[in-house]
Amino acid sequence: MINKKSSTGLYNEKLSYAAQREEREGPFGGSAPSLESESPQERIAARRLRIAARKEAEKRLELGIGAQPQVEKKEEELPAAFPETRKQWKQSQKKMLEEIDMYKETISSFQVESDARLLIRSSEILEAQRLREEKLEILAKSDLEDLKLMEEKCAEATAKNTPQELFEALEDLKQFGAEKIEVRKKVIEDLLGEIREADLSYETELKRDAEQIYLMAQKKQELKSSFKELQRKELDQIQSSLLDEEKAFLSSSYEKWEQKRKEIPYKQQEQFLEMMKQKEEHEDQLDELKVKKINEFTRMKRTLETQADLLQLKLEKAKAAKFLNDEKLDFSRQVVGFCEMEKSQIKSKQKRKLIKLYDTLKDLKAKCTQANKQSLEGKKALTDANKQASQKYRDMQKRSRDFAANAAKTHQEMRQMLEEEAMDLIQRALSLDQQIQAHIIDLDWVPPPMPFKARSPYQPQQTEAAESSTSKSARTAVDPETEQRVLQLLCEEASFLLDPDLLQLLSCMPKQEQTFIKIELICFALGIEKIEDLHGLVEFFVEYKQREKMGSSDIVRPDQVVKVLKAFTAQYSKRRQVSRSKDAVTRGRRADDSGDWESTANILPESKFRIWDILEDALKQYLSVLTVRFQTLAETRQLKQEITKLRLLAPPTDVFSVSEAPVGSHI
Repeated sequence: MINKKSSTGLYNEKLSYAAQREEREGPFGGSAPSLESESPQERIAARRLRIAARKEAEKRLELGIGAQPQVEKKEEELPAAFPETRKQWKQSQKKMLEEIDMYKETISSFQVESDARLLIRSSEILEAQRLREEKLEILAKSDLEDLKLMEEKCAEATAKNTPQELFEALEDLKQFGAEKIEVRKKVIEDLLGEIREADLSYETELKRDAEQIYLMAQKKQELKSSFKELQRKELDQIQSSLLDEEKAFLSSSYEKWEQKRKEIPYKQQEQFLEMMKQKEEHEDQLDELKVKKINEFTRMKRTLETQADLLQLKLEKAKAAKFLNDEKLDFSRQVVGFCEMEKSQIKSKQKRKLIKLYDTLKDLKAKCTQANKQSLEGKKALTDANKQASQKYRDMQKRSRDFAANAAKTHQEMRQMLEEEAMDLIQRALSLDQQIQAHIIDLDWVPPPMPFKARSPYQPQQTEAAESSTSKSARTAVDPETEQRVLQLLCEEASFLLDPDLLQLLSCMPKQEQTFIKIELICFALGIEKIEDLHGLVEFFVEYKQREKMGSSDIVRPDQVVKVLKAFTAQYSKRRQVSRSKDAVTRGRRADDSGDWESTANILPESKFRIWDILEDALKQYLSVLTVRFQTLAETRQLKQEITKLRLLAPPTDVFSVSEAPVGSHI
């Protein structure tokens, strides 16, 4: 009975605590956002959450999971022996959920209606404001136009001469101003009427909102009271069913408890007998373990004694080894002392030898300095001679280039002049051939081939000169300081192109002469023979740096010198091959000059000349015939003149008419 009372009391306390919590927090709990909040965003969020929860509950009901997780927890708390209470709990839970949904729908409908009304009201206010602003803008524009019109009328009135006209103009202006003032008063009255109407509509809206709020509060209170009453009824039904089932459960459990209480002594006796058997078995196992431990201890003792004997033997052996090592160390010390004595004797002998060698070294240094002086004087003389020879060689190269350029220019001018004369003669001959062929022989004239015209060296030379001029103009102007820095870098980084013996000889010379000779030797190694090519090398270094965008300095880095030299040698070799091929082409053209001149001389074949000879003979014969005909025509013309004179002098007779016939037939 005590257990029964305690269980019912706990369950009643739980139900009362749940009811108090629902009354305190409302049917939906105290979680935000709330539908009763003042901010519209929070109300919208609450409605969205409520719709999502409703959809989730519908899905869970369709799947058969259950409506709420809290209901499942409370169902789990109920024991399995109360089926009727479980059934009643589910039914009441469904009813409460239906009531909650209905409550939510009514509140949301009220809220949606108020929000829609608020939106409609705000849209109407905005539309009225927009129309009012448009109307005011139109009035402002018309005012500006009226102001301009009044200014024009004022100007016209001031231009009047007579007082009567001026008075009439002022009357017109007054009348115009009075009309405009009336229009503005009417506009002001309209705006005041709109304001009154807006105030009246606002008051009506406020009254309507107050009525709606009052109705909503009444409805909410009614729903709350109905929900609480339903909750109490359901709780009473659940409590009554629970008490009935609890009584039945306690009576059945009491009978089972009495039956089990009678069975306990028999079970305790059986357990005691089993414990005695286990005790005997454990004592036997303990005796066996004691015997095993004693045997293991004796065996371990024997092994430890044998190990101690072995360690004693090892210790004696280590002592003997230590004694031998001490003897060896004493002997090695004696040997080291003897060796040190021998080393000191050898050192003294070597010192005496070093002193003698230092004396000989001083003598050799004096001889070397004298020889270096002589070699420097000889090198200086050789460098002066080399400079003079290189200067002479450069002068000779310059003279030979100038001479070759002048000779080529004169040859080109002569060639051009001769070509022009030959082309004039060829054109005259071809025009004669065309006239003879077309007008005399009456055949189609085909111009003969002129391959010498395509091989004329005048046009290529012009293009080469243009290319050279463009290449010279395309060269970038290099600062002398930059050029000097590039040459210095080339001397420092391209010394691998020189012979090491030469470098050793150059080390004794001044730095400027070293740089000059190194540059000449590097140019010789790279195959550069002209000063223009050396300038081209410097410009190539500067352009390579600009093309690669390396750093902020105006020359390349030292580690890039070999790469730049490779690129320059490749480009320079290609340029030399092109120049050699051009020289070969010009030599070939010069060799073909004789053939070209022969082809210009033989532009017309021998058959043409034979035809011309035949035509000349035929034309001479035709000329002779024409001269005879001309003479006969002149004679007939004279005879006709004489006959006409005779006709005029003599009378007309038959004799003269008869005599005319043979004369006409002769003609």
